[in-house]
Amino acid sequence: MSTVSAVIPTYNRSALLVEAVESALAQRRPPDEILVIDDGSQDDTAARMATYGDRVRYVRQANAGPSAARNHGFRLARGEFLALLDSDDLWTPDRLERQLEVLQRHPETDVVFGREVLFSAGQADRDWNLHDPDVRRALRETNGPLAGALSLLVRENVVPTSTALFRRTLLERAGFIDESLRQAEDWDLWLRFALAGARFAHVPAPLCRRRMHDSNLIHDKEARMQATLAVLERHLPQLGDGRAAADRRCSELAYDLGSQRLRARQYRAAALLFARVQPGTVPAAKLWCKRLWAALALPGRSGAGR
Repeated sequence: MSTVSAVIPTYNRSALLVEAVESALAQRRPPDEILVIDDGSQDDTAARMATYGDRVRYVRQANAGPSAARNHGFRLARGEFLALLDSDDLWTPDRLERQLEVLQRHPETDVVFGREVLFSAGQADRDWNLHDPDVRRALRETNGPLAGALSLLVRENVVPTSTALFRRTLLERAGFIDESLRQAEDWDLWLRFALAGARFAHVPAPLCRRRMHDSNLIHDKEARMQATLAVLERHLPQLGDGRAAADRRCSELAYDLGSQRLRARQYRAAALLFARVQPGTVPAAKLWCKRLWAALALPGRSGAGR
């Protein structure tokens, strides 16, 4: 039977962390170990985790960021599979049970993931909707092995972090999380897994409830687009048949970011981004007008040269 290590990085979220740990302990098929990596918290995280005794392996490190904390957990984990959980999220009670059933039916699988729902205080749960209709359709129709995982990942990050279950040995083949990335670091890891030949499977059911609150990095739309563009561009040379879709996505992101820079009167940055937009991404007249606006605003205008 496959062994599973739950890896939970945390920083100054003791109350939410307790809820996350309880959701892991409440699994119908509990993980074989629960690792909490404390990234230098200054609250009562240590005291709260001490109450769990040997049910939780609590490890504290100097503050280095969530990616470093996750990587630390990966290196300490004993399980054959690693199950990720953010310290402000909650697993559904059947999460691991469903994923391990997939592994029993398809033992060649390397990565199993599923859907997530969003929740916040005073609001009903709602689905996290993917943007690309073709990606949504492919996942809706897949219960088990996922064909063309790389091509789907190029279009969109289809793997919610707190639903991911993957073989620990994949880290030896594809590398650990890139700690230099502040956003999209999980998507970068899934892309590297797919490029390394990992076999993905999908569970078409909610496996996690993602908590939405003001400190979620997901709310910073511009930073998320910048990170998405940076991650895609770093993998372009290895994408092969997926290169065309990735090029188009990069072009769309460059246009959207350029438009934001234009509105912020950061004309030089806008002009550089518009120069990266490929023909056909947006109507030619629209792109031409924005390029002209950025170019004419450069000499001596307010915000010029930024």
